[in-house]
Amino acid sequence: MTNFFSKKSNSRLTRLLEWGRLLLLTGSAQLLIQCLSFASGILVIRLLPIQEYAIYTLANTMLGTIALLADGGVATGAMSIGGKVWQDPSRLGRVMATAMQLRRKFVRYALLCVLPILYYLLNQHGASPLMIICVIVTLLPAIVASITGEILEVAPSLNQDVKALQKLQIINSGARLLFTSAFLFAFPFAALAILVPGICQYWKNLQLRRVAAKYADSDAEEDPEVRSEMISIVRRILPMSLYFSISSQLTIWLIGIFGDVESIAQIGALSRLAMVLTIITSIYGALIVPRFARLPDDRTLLTQRFILIQVGFTLIASVIMLLVYLFPEQLLYILGANYEDLTKEVVLICAGSLLAMISAALYSLNSSRAYVLHPGVHIPFNLLVLVLSIVIFPPTSTLNALYINLMRAVFGPLIQNLIFFRYSRLKLSHQ
Repeated sequence: MTNFFSKKSNSRLTRLLEWGRLLLLTGSAQLLIQCLSFASGILVIRLLPIQEYAIYTLANTMLGTIALLADGGVATGAMSIGGKVWQDPSRLGRVMATAMQLRRKFVRYALLCVLPILYYLLNQHGASPLMIICVIVTLLPAIVASITGEILEVAPSLNQDVKALQKLQIINSGARLLFTSAFLFAFPFAALAILVPGICQYWKNLQLRRVAAKYADSDAEEDPEVRSEMISIVRRILPMSLYFSISSQLTIWLIGIFGDVESIAQIGALSRLAMVLTIITSIYGALIVPRFARLPDDRTLLTQRFILIQVGFTLIASVIMLLVYLFPEQLLYILGANYEDLTKEVVLICAGSLLAMISAALYSLNSSRAYVLHPGVHIPFNLLVLVLSIVIFPPTSTLNALYINLMRAVFGPLIQNLIFFRYSRLKLSHQ
């Protein structure tokens, strides 16, 4: 009996030490990656005039929208299906090849939908026709890179080749900082600030192909059976992706339509501060989500892990919120003199971003198990919250746009909890 408890204790200690080592190594690398990315973002804010930064913010927002529309749930499907065959390079290769084909198809429709809107918004806020053309052309490398980048990371992520992924991320972030500073000091134009990350990401994707080839057959062809399964996932996720493509960037969309250039720049700059949270989500995406996707269909085990992850995120968010509330002026100093008076706004965007971070983390867990609420329920509820928020806070100022963002974010974690417990109860039984 003593031997049994001793072995059990040693097993738990070994697992704790393994997680501690992974978190230390991954956290250190992610800290460096996010510091480099954050420095690039702050450099863009400080070097671009307000008018140029507003254009940059609108273009980046549309890039994010195109990326979401071009995905449509394909990456989620690749991770979910790939999690079942991750030890078989041939089958995993077919999953990735199928995902790539679907993404190439979706991106064409995304471009047709989004580029006219970008043209309208840029024209509305005073960009010249030449500037608009330059911005759209410089977006293309980033769009091309976005089609393949996330899919290429599926195989290394499932096989936990975190070291290779982070090495590429560090080089990519360092190159972005170097070239951004070199170009913008001499030529402070939005188009250049957009072009540099796209080119760096394109190089990163070339290297990712070599890494992915170690775990998945790079010559594999599209599989009709995988395609059918992936499309069934996409059909459930696509309506939500369409919704999220707008709602995730809704603050910028509203200010872009109803606000002025200064408000767009302010929202863009404040959002850049919130990007610091990506260090948490990057570690989470690299370590937690793939492991959660690989867990057996044991309802008790899945529930325990789901709750544990949620509690961890809530504690982290509480500490960050307290620090921002106590030291808003020090945080705004980073952005420069143009944004130093936004003390109330920085607290609001932090609260909204932290709630959104928790919601996105839970959504990733649910999606990795293909637990997706029917959009006929989810979307109307969110639209109702949005309409009420807009009625209460007309989106004509930075402050009101952030109140709308906060009201919408409050319901995210609650909905994701309802989704998890509903689907785990329906699909699984206690083991």
